[in-house]
Amino acid sequence: MSSNKKDELEVEVVKTKKSKKKTPAESKKKKKSDVVEEAVVNSDVKGGVLDDKKEKVSVAKSSKKSSSVGSKKAKKSLSTIKKVSEDTVVFHGVGRRKCAVSRCYLTKGTGEIYVNGVDYIVFFKNNQLLYHVVLLPLKLLKSEKDYDIKVDVYGGGFSSQADAIKLSISICLSKISPENRALLKSSGYLTTDSRIVERKKPGRKKARKRFQFSKR
Repeated sequence: MSSNKKDELEVEVVKTKKSKKKTPAESKKKKKSDVVEEAVVNSDVKGGVLDDKKEKVSVAKSSKKSSSVGSKKAKKSLSTIKKVSEDTVVFHGVGRRKCAVSRCYLTKGTGEIYVNGVDYIVFFKNNQLLYHVVLLPLKLLKSEKDYDIKVDVYGGGFSSQADAIKLSISICLSKISPENRALLKSSGYLTTDSRIVERKKPGRKKARKRFQFSKR
């Protein structure tokens, strides 16, 4: 009889243990995304002595995801205005035309323009038409002697490089003030000229031109 009673007691204990298990609904309630963890942060050291004050900072688990997304957006939207020192601010702009790509760095100065480390007049081999094109946005704003410009350009020929430099300079000037942007946009200096040479077609001499027709 004593052995039977022990068996019955063991069965009852097992049943009670099984009944204490949490249901999936209760476990879901506890596993919420907005659970807040409390972290204790010591205050700053002042004069080599630690302050006894402690601040409780609530840190949400969802905030980690939001911070990572924010950092990615910040990397994508890198500002093209760099502050070298308190006085000097560099404005950066990229211009394209045909195969030419121009990167312009504009700062306040006396009106010096260097293209690939050479004066722009020397670079364009005294071609007045081309370096007139480069100065068009500066002449429009009447600021030919207000800024120093350094340009890195590659690809294309001289005419496409001049157009690319003009666009990059006008982009830099538009970042200085909204008034400049309105003037440059109305005159068409901020729009990229997307025209390129049309490809040659098979069975033709060029893109549209045909071979000379011979009857015999």
